[in-house]
Amino acid sequence: MRQLIKLPAPSSNGNTGLQEINTELGWEYYKLFGVKTAGTPAITDFSNIQPMVNNEAIWDNIDGQDLDEINKADGLTPYSTNSVLMINFESQKFIDGVPRMATTINTGVKSPKTGKIITNFGLKYTLGAAGAFDWWAEVEKSDPAGPGYIQRLEKKGDNTLIGVKQFDSLPYGEADVNHAQWRRIFMKVGAGNILTAALKLGSRYLMEPTLKAVMDQLLLDGGKTPGAYFDYTMDFTRYNMPEYLTVLGIAAKSLKLELNTDTATSVNFIVNSLGEI
Repeated sequence: MRQLIKLPAPSSNGNTGLQEINTELGWEYYKLFGVKTAGTPAITDFSNIQPMVNNEAIWDNIDGQDLDEINKADGLTPYSTNSVLMINFESQKFIDGVPRMATTINTGVKSPKTGKIITNFGLKYTLGAAGAFDWWAEVEKSDPAGPGYIQRLEKKGDNTLIGVKQFDSLPYGEADVNHAQWRRIFMKVGAGNILTAALKLGSRYLMEPTLKAVMDQLLLDGGKTPGAYFDYTMDFTRYNMPEYLTVLGIAAKSLKLELNTDTATSVNFIVNSLGEI
């Protein structure tokens, strides 16, 4: 049975700058959520949000607005509604509860299959405006199966052209067990529009060039909320089933994301991947 536990107050609570939270082992963590109790920090005042697993940041370069928009795409309540910052480790709305919960942070129990164990788990973030938060977690007692795959979020920057350009530097590698599967790629351009997006493996299309309007309709039909913040969301789990794209074993640079844009501008990719601790 899930329950709620209160976490220790962050370091520097009530001030600006780096905030750190440590958690207790022996729990399987579904969500962490910070409830604002003082100050006026907006979602844009959060930066460098880093869940830490075994002293490794499993999110890279993610700020408050990135997180809030991903949460909204998953159907979660935005921060502006009630000043609650949600750090979610589940795959929301998955039809089957087993894969939905497979990416939670299961601490303190060694996997009988891999021998891996989560021996410390915490959260770091930076506040640009003074604010105090109470932090809570939704948990169950640790599962004897030990830790499974965890979800990573990594933001990468690049530039587009007017017309078609291919990008081959998103996180994966032939033997990269940290990024074994891709779940979603969120994209945001600095100006203009992403007309179509495609995915190629060598010379073969894994996904033909697809209009944003078509992809948004597929997401909506799958119960997702594409929203207006991201200019394109390529979601391999858009039907709420664990249909991840397996990228483990693919040679470097051979997997290419292809964008057709109407403006030469900056672009950010946020890759939601799954892999080992």
